[in-house]
Amino acid sequence: MMKKCGRSPLVFCMFATVLSACVTATEGTATAVFAPVDDAAVDASHSEETSPDGGPIDAAVSDAAPVADSASPPQSDAGATALDAATPVVDAGPPQPMSANATMPDFTLAAASEKTMCVTVRLSNAAPMMAKKLTTSLAAGSHHFIAYRMNSGVEAPIPTACGPLSGITTGSVPMIISQSSGDVLAFPTNTALKLEAHQLIRLEAHFVNVGSAPLTANGQLLVDGIDVTSAPASLEEANMAFWGTTTINVPAHSTATTPILFQKARAGTHGFALTTHQHRLGSRFRIWSATSASDAQTIVSSNRTPLADTGHWDAPPLYMLPTQLDFDGTNGLAFQCEWTNTTSSTVGFGESANSEMCFLWMYYWPSFGFDSCLNVPCPR
Repeated sequence: MMKKCGRSPLVFCMFATVLSACVTATEGTATAVFAPVDDAAVDASHSEETSPDGGPIDAAVSDAAPVADSASPPQSDAGATALDAATPVVDAGPPQPMSANATMPDFTLAAASEKTMCVTVRLSNAAPMMAKKLTTSLAAGSHHFIAYRMNSGVEAPIPTACGPLSGITTGSVPMIISQSSGDVLAFPTNTALKLEAHQLIRLEAHFVNVGSAPLTANGQLLVDGIDVTSAPASLEEANMAFWGTTTINVPAHSTATTPILFQKARAGTHGFALTTHQHRLGSRFRIWSATSASDAQTIVSSNRTPLADTGHWDAPPLYMLPTQLDFDGTNGLAFQCEWTNTTSSTVGFGESANSEMCFLWMYYWPSFGFDSCLNVPCPR
């Protein structure tokens, strides 16, 4: 039997023009808001088209072996060694590989425009599975591509205009958020992501065309994993933490930097991958491991090596951590965003590529639900 994660209430804030609405929901029905990958290590406001104001715009299968029958055969009443025909010994064998996929169909993006499109489709897996690896592939011009697990809804396979992060604001749980032409998220050996048979998912693609000719946009998700019935009982489910700040003010023709911000992680959790997110004025985003808020303030003076250091906003890598982060309820992540504003207007927080963001997300286990904090620090 697979280990079942708790369904404790989570509180999250939904994106709008201003982040003002908060909703309490249980994991799996509604949850909170809102990479270089070593390929050798792990073999989609509604989107009216808008004109940018210049410059580039934002856009392991388990190693468990077969179980050996090491017990002595049962003894018959006569004292002779014999197998009990009424309860035959069955070797379940190794975990059975499975795969599934889903596609965001082609849609056209006019020159010098920005658009977010969504579809709701079912994965191709005929039986429940534990996902061990998620792979995304995106056409040129992508700013982000999100795949959400959904508990209810109907299929809507034709790309339709939607708002950025719209799945998050309606309570869907992100499986992966990709920001480059292709990402590979490989789960640690003892972790996975549970998917029902023909799991209903929502794909959201935010594309930006900075060229002078139309673009054909699309995206694909490939899921590799194992059949639930053959999965080790020790597998833990994984989830995502999404932390950042909406306090952003970048004056015209100037630079701006946030303080070094800190967020504690949940006790007993472990981080294994993370990435950064800014928009077109973003010039640098760094993430460090820190033991406390006070420790975070010593990062610069101690010249601490960051876990992530992204100097390009448009295609930040997914950082697969070589050693997992272990959290005890006091330690967590420190981070800092920097911007360079080359425009004649002050820029603040917003969903459009012409506004700014400062968010990180971390994939962690075991799952306590989608852990969001839009303005750190949040209580633990």
